[in-house]
Amino acid sequence: MDTVLAGFALGFAVAAGFGPISVLALTSGLHHGFAPALGVAVGVAFVDGLYALLAGLGLAALLPGDELQVVGGVALVVIGLGMIRLAGGDAIALSTFRRGLGVSVAATLANPLTIVSWAAAFTAVVPELGVSRTETATVLPLSVSLGTLTWFTILATAATLLGRRLRPRVLRGASVVAGVLIAAFGVFVITRGLT
Repeated sequence: MDTVLAGFALGFAVAAGFGPISVLALTSGLHHGFAPALGVAVGVAFVDGLYALLAGLGLAALLPGDELQVVGGVALVVIGLGMIRLAGGDAIALSTFRRGLGVSVAATLANPLTIVSWAAAFTAVVPELGVSRTETATVLPLSVSLGTLTWFTILATAATLLGRRLRPRVLRGASVVAGVLIAAFGVFVITRGLT
């Protein structure tokens, strides 16, 4: 039970670190309701569980670093600029569960900070838990996914409820701001990957 709680707490805590994927979930929920934001939640939970598994198996070090940062940064810039170009309109890609799922899986897989976060979390926390290698490869990643899914479902619910109360002009402004933040983060990631 301790392993389940530790994995859940890790997943919840890492997911609660507000980043570009959180912004995608938030703007999707604000504009299009719960389904696309839940799609983002499921996608992120899947990738977090996968990276937790890789980190638990010691394979995180095998993933390419700088190249992945540049690719992930470019993907974030494209997403951010698309949000700005559309001026927060309803044409943004994350209007359905399926689009939310697809974009979040791709964006989270390409986000080098996700990889680094899980490698660091597992290096710092897992030895202290005293769990077996089997639990590290099975129970912990599933618990991480559940913690991530819980955080993003809370975010999706809040965004959906808030989105119903905001005027279209405010929603457009929120999407433009979110687009700028995501694009800026992408530029930061590209810069780190090139240096």
